[in-house]
Amino acid sequence: MSIVYYVIDDPSEDAKILAYISGSYLDDICYIMNNDPNWQQNSTLVSITRGLIGEAEKFTIGMIVYATKFESPDTVGSNSVPIYDYQTSYAYIDDVACSDTMVLPIRIDHTYIGDLEIWIGWKDDPSPTYTEAKIWDREGGSADNLAINVWANGFQNTHDWRLRVYDATAGDEGEITECSILIG
Repeated sequence: MSIVYYVIDDPSEDAKILAYISGSYLDDICYIMNNDPNWQQNSTLVSITRGLIGEAEKFTIGMIVYATKFESPDTVGSNSVPIYDYQTSYAYIDDVACSDTMVLPIRIDHTYIGDLEIWIGWKDDPSPTYTEAKIWDREGGSADNLAINVWANGFQNTHDWRLRVYDATAGDEGEITECSILIG
């Protein structure tokens, strides 16, 4: 059995399409509900409802694929994490023995680095969520490739780090080629 769904390229625009599809039936639904005392059993309303549920399901599955397709949760030790247009990519650094002073060298091969938004995140062992600091906000214009060092002090007990990269514009893609921690 194959699963049928819509390929989501732009969640904002695709949400508008779903709203348009749903909205196109609004007058029919209101008319039936206001004029048929047995509207719950109205075959036209049942048909419209089934069709809209089917459409919503295709968009929902497409959104799940969109949201998980390019996120990379198992990248600990990976040398290459792809960066795609309008997607979020993650590079994880886990089980790191840290000291009071560290440097995180970050290397990204990407044409037009002005497309990128980048956060460095960390979490303590009991915490389920990352605290993040934005380290790059669509700077650099049309320059290619990015090599920066992020210095961190006072994180000697933090062993779980991640880099989050969002490509905010279409047309240029790349990859995270390095995200590591050097003890200072």
